[in-house]
Amino acid sequence: MRRNIPIYRILTLSFLFILLLFYPSGVQKEAKQISFQKNKLPLGMENLNEKRSIQKISADMTYTKIERGRPSNQYTVEVGFFEDQATARKLIKKLAINNFSFSILPIQNDHFNDIREDIIGYSVRSRNYKKESEAKLVKTQLSVKGFSGKVLYNGFDGSSTKTTGPWTIHILEINRKVSDNLFITLANGEVSGKETVSRIAARSNAIAAINGGYFVMKENEGTTGDLAGISIINGELLSEGINHRSGLVLSKRKANVSVLSTQIQVKSSDGFQRDVNGINRVTGLSRNCGSLTNLKPLHDITCHSDSELILYKPIFDTVTPVGIGVEVVLNEQGEVILQDEFQGHIIPRNGSVLSGTGEAAAWLRTHATVGMKVMTKTHVQSDKRELSLTPKTSVVNGGPLLVKNNQFFIDAEREGFKWSHDFFYRFGINRNPRTLAGIKPDGTILLVAVDGRNPQISVGLSFQESAVLMKALGAKDALNLDGGGSTTMVINGKIVNHPSDSAGERPVGDAILFTQN
Repeated sequence: MRRNIPIYRILTLSFLFILLLFYPSGVQKEAKQISFQKNKLPLGMENLNEKRSIQKISADMTYTKIERGRPSNQYTVEVGFFEDQATARKLIKKLAINNFSFSILPIQNDHFNDIREDIIGYSVRSRNYKKESEAKLVKTQLSVKGFSGKVLYNGFDGSSTKTTGPWTIHILEINRKVSDNLFITLANGEVSGKETVSRIAARSNAIAAINGGYFVMKENEGTTGDLAGISIINGELLSEGINHRSGLVLSKRKANVSVLSTQIQVKSSDGFQRDVNGINRVTGLSRNCGSLTNLKPLHDITCHSDSELILYKPIFDTVTPVGIGVEVVLNEQGEVILQDEFQGHIIPRNGSVLSGTGEAAAWLRTHATVGMKVMTKTHVQSDKRELSLTPKTSVVNGGPLLVKNNQFFIDAEREGFKWSHDFFYRFGINRNPRTLAGIKPDGTILLVAVDGRNPQISVGLSFQESAVLMKALGAKDALNLDGGGSTTMVINGKIVNHPSDSAGERPVGDAILFTQN
């Protein structure tokens, strides 16, 4: 018996045929990147075992732990990474002269990064070894001959998708109707200094907590604990933005991921005005760059300037950093009550201090003398629209953007994560511990901690894998927060993940907390 084919099926098949005819490579590439077994994460090789445990923390918050894959027990020795293949070949020849057999591995750029190169660089590596001890022996032999190498666990290599992992992923899912119970708090309640996430959570009586934004780690980089990017808490701008970098915005009954920028100006009572270069940081030191003084973001780099105007608020610390420059102390009304030729003054409880070097110091001498008034005006833009700074508004810095409007959108180069090929290879292509945040279409908030740097527990994620994970979890918008050794999640007073620093939990600059009313 002849069957009649329904017209809708004929139309559907015709559409698919035309789509494949005109867009074959794009359709296939997209499918290869994100197609996987139903209800399983698209990470590593297919058919890996996956275990999930789900726990209801409160009526509106769920904690899910996902364990996927298995250790591969493969190691290699890398003796160099180069932007050009010719330099890598020269090293191969030198190694061969000393009876070492190494090869060149081109490091492919990930599909969704905003970087034009197809190849990021070239890694010079040994063959694979099943035991770490075998790779360490090769490293020792290299050292004897004057070569420096490092042992790599192959699972950390984000350039290869043919890995078994493993991965351990911790997910907090929070209903949008209780988003007002989410808030950001500084370490020790002030800009200066660091504190572990578990201690922040304990003193805040938080049910759950996760680490937040990038921050200054060392004294030679600025004030330790100072947020290295935008920070807004309860409507108050505490750290200037690295312009055009992404962040997580919390406001009344909602959260969103957006690209942010800041502009701060001071205006004297004599009519003259000037831009403020930074807030609550050491003059001349801008971590991650990208502010008014240094327009281009450069992640993990400290930019220097000999001419800056910095605004200090009481939440910074009790006194401003000691240094050479001009400072004026302002009372609550913005009136100048002191002008001095050195830095290091007490910040009034309800006032502020302006500190200047170079041209900014000259501006203060002229336009901020005792008795004059200097008023501050702040503008924050979120996705190119003015962000209203209400007591319900808080922002944590991050980057890069991973997903925007349901599309993969890894803004790595524009946000300063590819200032060198080697840095991007280590930071973005390779797998590292990650802290991620995302928003589902219904407003549900996702806070995710991915363990890494542990061959037996979890290898971590590349930028692209982070984006793929967040989309698989249902996020329409997502971004990367501070990760690496900072990645920490605390639930009911207990650290649920495995912080990767050898010393244990790392003190950080701020944290995102969930409390119960």
